[in-house]
Amino acid sequence: MLNFFALALSLCVLASLHQVNALGQTRCVDFNSSTSTFAVVQGGNAAPILLAEDEWPGVQRAASDFAVDVERVTGVKPSVLNASTSSTSSSSRPIIIGTLGKSSLIDQVINATQLDVSAVEGAWEAFMGTEVENPLPGVDSAYVIVGADKRGTIFALYDLSEQFGVSPWYWWADVPVKKHSELFITPNGCAHGSPSVQYRGIFINDEQPGLTNWALEKFTNGTGALHTGSPFNHFFYAKLFELILRMKANYLWPAMWGSAFNVDDAENQPLADMFGVVLGTSHEEPWPAQSPSNGTYSVKETGIILQTPSLSTNVPLGEDTNIELLERIISDQRQILTDVYNGTDIRTIPQVWTLYKEVQGFYEDGMMAPDDVALLWSDDNWGNIRRFPLESERNRSGGSGVYYHPQRPGDNKNNCAQGYSCPVPTLTLDNFDPFANRYVDIGAGGPTPFTFTVSANVSWLKFSTTQGSISPDRSEQRVWISVGDWDQLEGGDIAAKITFAASATAAPGLTLQMRNMSVAVDFVATKNNVPAGNAKFTGFVEDGGAIAFEAAHASRNNPVQGIRWTEIPGLGRTLSGITPWPRSGADGANFTAGSGPSVEYDFLNFNTISESGNITVITYESPSLNGNGNDRPLGFAVQVDDLAIQSSYFMPPAAPGQLPSVWNDFVANSIVPVTMTFEGVEPGTHTLKIFMIEPAVVVQRVVIDTGGLKQSYFGPPESVQW
Repeated sequence: MLNFFALALSLCVLASLHQVNALGQTRCVDFNSSTSTFAVVQGGNAAPILLAEDEWPGVQRAASDFAVDVERVTGVKPSVLNASTSSTSSSSRPIIIGTLGKSSLIDQVINATQLDVSAVEGAWEAFMGTEVENPLPGVDSAYVIVGADKRGTIFALYDLSEQFGVSPWYWWADVPVKKHSELFITPNGCAHGSPSVQYRGIFINDEQPGLTNWALEKFTNGTGALHTGSPFNHFFYAKLFELILRMKANYLWPAMWGSAFNVDDAENQPLADMFGVVLGTSHEEPWPAQSPSNGTYSVKETGIILQTPSLSTNVPLGEDTNIELLERIISDQRQILTDVYNGTDIRTIPQVWTLYKEVQGFYEDGMMAPDDVALLWSDDNWGNIRRFPLESERNRSGGSGVYYHPQRPGDNKNNCAQGYSCPVPTLTLDNFDPFANRYVDIGAGGPTPFTFTVSANVSWLKFSTTQGSISPDRSEQRVWISVGDWDQLEGGDIAAKITFAASATAAPGLTLQMRNMSVAVDFVATKNNVPAGNAKFTGFVEDGGAIAFEAAHASRNNPVQGIRWTEIPGLGRTLSGITPWPRSGADGANFTAGSGPSVEYDFLNFNTISESGNITVITYESPSLNGNGNDRPLGFAVQVDDLAIQSSYFMPPAAPGQLPSVWNDFVANSIVPVTMTFEGVEPGTHTLKIFMIEPAVVVQRVVIDTGGLKQSYFGPPESVQW
């Protein structure tokens, strides 16, 4: 079974500049010596690196990179030696590197020491590292790195480099290297099993003009390839292949706008095989050929033959709007592959079908692909999966994959919610919050300095300052206003008047009236007394005609069948989100309204929208598509006390291959408000419940309007919780 994960890169390569451990890796390096650490660099001396002469060229190249990485960190470069068993005597403890079944040096170590390599033997891209005593004649001790295959050995080296402090993006993003004088490997060594996703890589997509023009300047003399004009030669791909491997990826769809990987540079494909990068053939758009099909097929067959010399390639399948014709074309393409590869069982040749936009529509309209073809599911260009493989699709021998578009030309807003690629603001104002905070800004209407005082006709008001001055050096001042003593207030609405008096005594050109002015501001405080019988209440309390709370701050969490609402920190516009977890059952368990896992929120309201006791409940969800298909739309249910349960299926269905009509607004805001009205919720204490119906729903926060809710994007700040 094949598993794919691909990222589509267009105009730029995106990088995280933060230094972190390799993905999923336990830290296995140190910068301080102990009795049990292995010294890579100590006292200005570096451990030599030994490889067999018969090792993969790609591993030998990565070993040279590793030596340079050590030098980048410490200033000391290890020697890299192609050693035979008769020339391994060393006064230093070396690092021995090799691939199982390929390196005669590793074979010798295993035979001499009975080193247990069962953890990686036969595994895809796995590696291990450990210190071994007397591994070779004349060598007392060595740190031995064993890769299960070529990429396993390469990943072992780049894993150490990254933990030493060399970012995979050191060249592409100029990430600086943190210097250390000494490097050590911890006693447990470094190891990693097979990755759960078999193929992981990038797709260079829509690279014109940004990447193309940059590569033309960086890697050519200003002239591209003879037949295509493409700048994507082996100098460019050498840098890209290295990045892919440093990122523990293994897969590439090469540039395709006016480019042909094998024609642009005859060294491209052999270089990819040497590095150990698997190539997918480009997904070129359908060609509306007018010539007979046999002529078109002969071109395809020639292309397949040209790719045959290199070992690692997979082949995309075509597209058209005629489903019956498409299925016949795919069948013919598979026959071409069988013929070119000398009768090889077609099921053993990796093939992938990318279900993007209209192609997903063909599939959902009934087009079938052979079981051994991997289905590659796509995102919506905003990082949201359009659809998940269903249970009936997850057992395909070809497996499944997913690819994302981190950047798309012309759609920088797609990444704006994540905090980058946003348009440069032309004007930035202070955040305006219509809730909770009350203040008055005092400023000058001209150049004349003046002083001011603040007073009120009641004693229960509190001001951040009662006097101040405005001058050219201090052009404005904010006065915060709050209730200082609630005990002085009776229940209900209590009005007060605040007077701001200004005096400009040093302004002889102004009239007396203009030099002494005052402005009155009305202030209303509302004191709500807790209804009788609710003295022991705990929960969220109404303020300003509304109640707001974060979804993660539930009073109670009620699991069902082992599924409970679980917080996802940071996944929310104001705090976080909650989602039913774990996923279980076929395509994730689902429930009828009111029977699934629930969260409860206790609240106290003093008002209602109308005399009949209406309240409006607004839940804020994260935008997600109906990933389990239109017959399983995203849904949840809400109940207040014992009132009728209300369900919401907030994401409307979409035509095959399309997105819902409301999607662009939802995803751009990164939040979806869902409104429900409940009647008969009189002032007092109540409980609101949210029930799971479908998985993949993420609730961020809840707002209850009791008659005073003001317009805002995300609702008021979280209410006081008693």
